[in-house]
Amino acid sequence: MSRIFNILTCKLIFGLLFISMFFLGELSFAHEPSSGKHDQANSFIIAGTGDSQSLLRHVAKRFETDNQSEGIIVYVPDSIGSGGGILALKKGVAQLARTARPIKKREREGLISIPFAISPIVFAVHPSVTGIDNLTSREVLGIYSGEIKNWSELGGVDHKIYVVDREHGDSSLLVLSKNFPRWRNDLNVGKKYYNTTTAAKAVAKHPFTIGYLPLSIALGAGLKVLTIDGNAPTESAVVSGEYPYILYFELVAKKSVSGWEKKFIRYMFTPKIRSFMKKIGVYPIIGGLSPGF
Repeated sequence: MSRIFNILTCKLIFGLLFISMFFLGELSFAHEPSSGKHDQANSFIIAGTGDSQSLLRHVAKRFETDNQSEGIIVYVPDSIGSGGGILALKKGVAQLARTARPIKKREREGLISIPFAISPIVFAVHPSVTGIDNLTSREVLGIYSGEIKNWSELGGVDHKIYVVDREHGDSSLLVLSKNFPRWRNDLNVGKKYYNTTTAAKAVAKHPFTIGYLPLSIALGAGLKVLTIDGNAPTESAVVSGEYPYILYFELVAKKSVSGWEKKFIRYMFTPKIRSFMKKIGVYPIIGGLSPGF
């Protein structure tokens, strides 16, 4: 219990640190205006999870390009987690929050959440892991419990398996805990990483390493994506439920959302952005925005 309390406390502190860093002018943004100046009325911040960070940075650049004459600037800062993004939105530090989980009941007052995409969670390995394209659920559990220690036990190269894990409360881990057969939260033989970007970099940097990540992040890092029990994270498999390990990417806004923030939300549902998401392994929500938004 104390461990869970400590983790939640750390996340709250991290969220508050984000706020203080913003006011001190020390927050690291994805990019700065080329002129070095911008109109506050024509800029906004999307804070939150690292799972959709890369995707939204790409979309933000396209949105800026398509509205170049207006000088609009969209900042997508480094991850502070879904909860941290919602806190920043409520405090007025960010104008939109990005989450990789549904908004909680206690967070919902005064806010609206807009799911825009489904992201498969995949097990991905460093390209040095050869001879293995599929793992069974039992084999994954064996790796993460420490019972399987060498890739040769699975038909691969004769080398020790290195495991990248995530902290309790991570969105991807929550999905596995709920949906992966016989997954237990004490499967913690790997080194823990506290945001998605650093976890992906760790797998990409270290040969013979495995980790679980959103598909788009794994592909963007040049990792080899494995099928699980013969199931690949294709769009049809995800939509049908055949591939059950998925996150919902959402944007969260205040109920009074308007202006550029509302235009950006609508932009996420345009055909060209939906097409772009599919290319990088993120599948748009079927049906689009609710009527009248």
